[in-house]
Amino acid sequence: MGVVDLLTFRLIPGASDEEFLAADAAVQAEAYPNQPGFLRRTTARKPEDPAECAVVVLWHSLEDAEAADATVAAHPSVARFAELAEPGSFERRRFVTLS
Repeated sequence: MGVVDLLTFRLIPGASDEEFLAADAAVQAEAYPNQPGFLRRTTARKPEDPAECAVVVLWHSLEDAEAADATVAAHPSVARFAELAEPGSFERRRFVTLS
């Protein structure tokens, strides 16, 4: 079974699109690609409220997702990405696919 990680958050006031997109691209290129079981990662935002964002990460298995937690969280690109989010706004939910 696959795993869907859903992370939602709000950008800090004044965060520019350029700096957010650069931080997101760094996370995408540096923190995730070499993690065992990583399948895909995408970032989105609400059209009516661009400060509200979501990141969806697909994993091969729950074990892969859990094993990557500490490694990804400690990556410097993730720290920069997190600086652009309002403190306390992160909400993470993990789902196991049905088929």
